[in-house]
Amino acid sequence: AALMLDFDGTLSPFVPLPHRAYLPAPSRRMLRELNQVWPVCIVTGRPLSVIQRKVGVPEFIYGASNGLEWSVEGAERVRDVPKDVLRAFTGLRRAVRRLRRTYPKLREEKKRFAVTFHYHLAPRADRKSVLQSIKKLLLPIRRNPRIRILWERETFDIVPKLEWTKGDIALHMLTYLRKKTGYPRLPLYIGDGATDEDAFRALRKGITIRVGRKKDSAAKYYVSRRGEVDILLEKLLGIARRKRG
Repeated sequence: AALMLDFDGTLSPFVPLPHRAYLPAPSRRMLRELNQVWPVCIVTGRPLSVIQRKVGVPEFIYGASNGLEWSVEGAERVRDVPKDVLRAFTGLRRAVRRLRRTYPKLREEKKRFAVTFHYHLAPRADRKSVLQSIKKLLLPIRRNPRIRILWERETFDIVPKLEWTKGDIALHMLTYLRKKTGYPRLPLYIGDGATDEDAFRALRKGITIRVGRKKDSAAKYYVSRRGEVDILLEKLLGIARRKRG
């Protein structure tokens, strides 16, 4: 098997401010031990340097920036992103900062190859106008065929629309592991967001689990809340210990 896990909302508990997200120490200990039997792969939208620092386990395999950056055994790779997309993101970041003058509770998450901002901290009375302002701000880039706008749980995620997603990096990881060990791995992927749906679709022959039920999800299974991910990891750890004897 190969364990593939998203970070925010899957391994990390929900926190109001994204930069305060963390990996609980018990989860880190479980993942370290699991990695001795089954390789652990972290697949996230966060930048590579950020996720490596937050997880703090160099020996894991990392797929960051929704697959655009990855690290395997210390070797790092970055995929090219079209310059017009990067320019559009730069302009969008400036526009978001201007919008924050009106809505200071709007939060931007720093990412290398994406623009992510959250409005859940805005007063409820302001959220309708915040949402209208955001949609107006996004109008110019909606026409760009190489930009993808994802909206879920009071968060907007604007990412490159390339032929490379979390699903592609997950398949790439499986190919790497097969070449390294000489045999295929059954992927077990757990995630909670819109970008994880790409992985659920790509890994149809594996075990895919969504955190939080979603009617149209491509995941085969779901758990109701993030805490159940820890319960699942504990059960897997019991199996791993028996496997090691």
